[in-house]
Amino acid sequence: MEFIHWERKFMLGKFLLSLTFLLLSSSLFAATHTGTISKMRGSVEVLSGGTKSVTGQGPHVKYNGLYYTLSKPGVGDKVNQGQIVRTGKASLARIIFDNGDQFMIGPGSEYSLNIPSKKSDDSSLINLTRGKLRAIISKEGPRNKMKVETRNVSMGVRGTDFYVDAKGYNRSDVSVIRGEVKLKEKPVEKIVKKAAEDIKVIRKSTEPKKEVTLKTGYSAQFTVERKIDQIVKDEKKNMKAEAKEVIETDLKVKKTTKEKLVVIQKNSVVQETPEERKVAKVNEEVKKKIETLEKKAVKVTLDDIKTHTPELYKKIKEEEKTVKNADQLSTKVVAEAYKEAPKEEKISADDLEDLGGDDAYDRYFKF
Repeated sequence: MEFIHWERKFMLGKFLLSLTFLLLSSSLFAATHTGTISKMRGSVEVLSGGTKSVTGQGPHVKYNGLYYTLSKPGVGDKVNQGQIVRTGKASLARIIFDNGDQFMIGPGSEYSLNIPSKKSDDSSLINLTRGKLRAIISKEGPRNKMKVETRNVSMGVRGTDFYVDAKGYNRSDVSVIRGEVKLKEKPVEKIVKKAAEDIKVIRKSTEPKKEVTLKTGYSAQFTVERKIDQIVKDEKKNMKAEAKEVIETDLKVKKTTKEKLVVIQKNSVVQETPEERKVAKVNEEVKKKIETLEKKAVKVTLDDIKTHTPELYKKIKEEEKTVKNADQLSTKVVAEAYKEAPKEEKISADDLEDLGGDDAYDRYFKF
């Protein structure tokens, strides 16, 4: 009997040890994919939860058929996996992860970061519904197999500095500042189905899915030639008709231009006003945490520069005293790329508006 008693104790102890290990592992895993807002400007919102009915304390908002809790974060607040981050017009936010990876969310943006539910899948997934995102990802970090999806393209990232501008269902722009991104278009029929779930007949593209590997200094623009909302209207009028029209898509790749680099800089560096800096004052504990994250962000960026562009790394190290934080380091990188980049031959109305005037370079490359 005493043997059975001790055997039960041993099994209970083993169970508790396994449970403790599991909880600790889950906690560490969640922390790995939790970011901290290190800097922000304007209106930033975070949506949490996602339930079929209103639960818990509000305020609540309905988004894509689900109810979310709405919060207004500040500097030092955490952003967890599964939450949706939204920025308003002329608003930006900078998020740093514990290993030094960085997300810079531009104006009018909406994104969520999800981690895999299956142990066999070690990739993180960013859903950028709309807007602009610049990310600096360590090749050695937990997001080194990250995937990014807009409404019409998917990307595989293997440690790099890249920028995405998602313009709804019809266009996505991607630029690689350093490293490599594999870009692949989504099937047009899936894009249309996402826009209107009740459509039964989908007009398909007969072309094979376009894909390309973007390298340092190159940009890609993917467009659907017909407006998706018009396609949806046509399909609703013609539900039983045979689809005859082919939907054309286009994927253009070219060297990243000076104008594009100015746009990237404008939408990825948070330039606070003196009033905003005053409001954003945080307690000493949060201040120290952000300072620690800034140092990690600088290290991740420098390590990546050293790997991909050793000449630039040497130049930055020589001017180390003028580069005091990750924002200034990112600015230095884009400014150096600007010197060698070609000029845009013809700029679209959307890009011209995003550029923000002839003095944009002076306004966004000075620190």
